[in-house]
This record gives sequence, structure tokens and C-alpha cells, in this order.
Amino acid sequence: MSIGAPRDVAAPAGNRSRTRSPLTRRDAGRYARPRMLLFCQYANPDMYPTTVRLARLCADRGERVHIVALADSPAVIHDYGPDVSVERVAPVTGRAAGARTFTRFIGRSVVAARARRPRLVIGFDARGLLAAATAAKVAGVRFVYHLYDVREGRAVGIERAVARVERICIDAAAAMVVPSRAKAEHLARTGLQRPMIVVANSPPLEARRRTTRLRDLLAAKGVKAKTVVYHHGSTAAGKGILEAIDSMPSWPEDSVLALIGIVRPARFFEEITRRAEARGVSRRVVYLGVVPLPELFDLTCSADLGLYLPTTQDAIHTTSGEAAVKLNDYFACGVPAIVSDFPSLRQLMRETGAGVAVDPNDSTALGAEIGRLLRDDIARARLSDAAYAAHVTTYNLARQVAPLLDALPELAALRRAVAQSS
Repeated sequence: MSIGAPRDVAAPAGNRSRTRSPLTRRDAGRYARPRMLLFCQYANPDMYPTTVRLARLCADRGERVHIVALADSPAVIHDYGPDVSVERVAPVTGRAAGARTFTRFIGRSVVAARARRPRLVIGFDARGLLAAATAAKVAGVRFVYHLYDVREGRAVGIERAVARVERICIDAAAAMVVPSRAKAEHLARTGLQRPMIVVANSPPLEARRRTTRLRDLLAAKGVKAKTVVYHHGSTAAGKGILEAIDSMPSWPEDSVLALIGIVRPARFFEEITRRAEARGVSRRVVYLGVVPLPELFDLTCSADLGLYLPTTQDAIHTTSGEAAVKLNDYFACGVPAIVSDFPSLRQLMRETGAGVAVDPNDSTALGAEIGRLLRDDIARARLSDAAYAAHVTTYNLARQVAPLLDALPELAALRRAVAQSS
């Protein structure tokens, strides 16, 4: 597909000497070297499976990938595999720490661009985009904006400045990647007129399998479970976790809620404990910590139901759809999903038949639906088959990333037009 690459802009008549042909002899030498991509992400990429998977897929296709990332949490993945390197930028402390950390991050991105001479730079989310645009300008190459989450509401302070520069950078980007159709439609409604490639946050194609890993871990903690309801990812308020606990008295007594992921903030764990005690289900709510991505699939493949229950109407949630990493993981593992009854999620469940949509703030309805499915093995099996079929036919990494990978040669072939930035 055509990405709508920026056109070369001719310089004013008195300034022709500043404009070069897009592909000069010097450029030919530049692109004869081993292919290199630079990723800029102002977060720990270990916590973003899409970044990890895209880096590996690009490496498997002969690219070298260098990731400049913010070390805002401890490293979980210590080896990304051959031809993928990660440079972690430690945050600074003290006065104006946020601004100084971001300045350091941009500086390291620029140094990486000069040293590694990438043929294309990809920025993830707003601050990664700003770093990518700066690094790409220094390297004389183009950049792509890979958006995870849409921004909404009136930004204030530094966020207002970031949002303003983000919009300028979007206009200069060679292409924009968004993770769901609903997010693309939302951005279009805000007046953003850019070519967008929709790439769902899908895992590689997985062979169908069933494991006992969750039950083994639970048994080691002295917890026996006939059925396991599961949530992985950020364990925080607004994720439907407390609401799921409220609904547990309607579940079978031999069912367990298993939680995996970082608890944010740490005191939220105390709220989970209090809520479980209040509902009389303390022994049936089990937190299993944080696990590396390769191990996560084995755990997910042993769940009976998977939860994705954002409770707020923020655009990040109402437009999530196929962008939700955990939903894509549930598809790959054949795990039926219980999702919030938001339009994009309701449509996805209707299209795939992989789960059911429920009002996340109605604990009675939520408990009735989860309880019904936990007691009905045939219904769960039907949803499981549909979930895995959605993974095989549509929501797998190769199928989703193909449009972006196919566009890489076009995106990287031409140097950034000098006149465009002059």
C-alpha cells in the first residue's frame, strides 16, 4: 500500500544550492551498509510486547534494531536476541527531574542516530516521537510514529507543550501506525488527516496448546482451583479488578482469580486485599507477581477465562478494540474473554465470537456472566475455538505487521527532504 510519502519540496530560486537529489552517490554508500532501524521509546520496552515483537520480527527479516528506552522500571528481558540491542536511559533525580530526564533521553537518541546511522527511526508514543523526529533529522533519514494510546482532554503544563510538538511531528512523519480501527477513526474525528496503518498488538502465530502452569503455581501456594479466571498486565485501579472481586460471590466456589503484572501504585495491593476480605474470597484471589514475556504464554494457556474490563469511558479504553495486548494474547491461547461493554470491544467480540461484553461497573451482571461460563464447559469451549480461530486468521503478528514491513523499503529509501526542514 502507498504510505503517502512527503514530497520533496523545491528550495526558493535563490537557495537552490541547499537542495540535493534524494539519492546521491553518498546516499548509495550510506544504504549499502547493514540495515539498521532505531526505535525510541520513553518507557521500558520490556513492558510493551508490541515493541519486543516488532524488534524481533524486523531482526528476523535482516534488519539490525537498536532501541533507546527509558529505564523507568527494572529490566525483565535481558536478551532480545540476535541483532537487537537495548540502550536503557536512567531517569535523573532532583529538581526538574522530568524535563532533565527527557532531555537526556533525546540526547542519547541523537547520539545513537549519529553512531549507528539508521535508515529509519520509529518513535513510540508522544515522547518517543519527539526523540525519533530529532534523531531522524540528525541522521538525515525519515521517521515513523507508532502510537499506542490516543491523547484526549485539555493538556496542561509540560503535557500541553508535548501535545503541541507531537502534532507538528505527526505532520512531518513518513507514516503513522495505530493499533486499532477505533483509534484511527477517533484520530480522524479530531481533525488528524494522516495516512494511518492499523497494526493490532498481536503476538506471533502460536500453536494451540493447553498447559497446567497456572494450576501448578496455585497448587504450590496451597490453592486448589477447578477453574481459573485470569488477568495479566498492569494491576491498577480502573482495570476492573476490584469490580471482578465484587462479583466473585456469584462464581463457583472452586474458582480462582489469578493476577499477574506490576501493581501500580504499590498501595493498590492493599485495596485488593481489603476488597477480597470484604467479599469473603481472600483465599480465591491470588497475585502471582511479574513474569517474563516468554513465560507469560504458558500461564495464559492454562486460564479458563481472561478479563479485560476497563471501567472508565476515556478514549484510551473506548477505542481500544484490537489494540489491547491482553486480548490478542487471549486469542492466541484460546482463552475466552470477558470485556467491557464499550463499542469497539463489543464489535470485536461480535466479529470474532471470542468472548462476551458486560458492563464492568455492574457487579451483579458481571458475576452472573462469569459464573454462567465457568459452569458451562461447552460454552467455554465454543468461545475458545472462536478465539484461536481469530488468532490464526487475523490477529497474529505476521498478518498484522505485514503492511508496515512491506512499507519499510519505501519509507527508508529516500532521505528526508532538506528543503522541508529549511
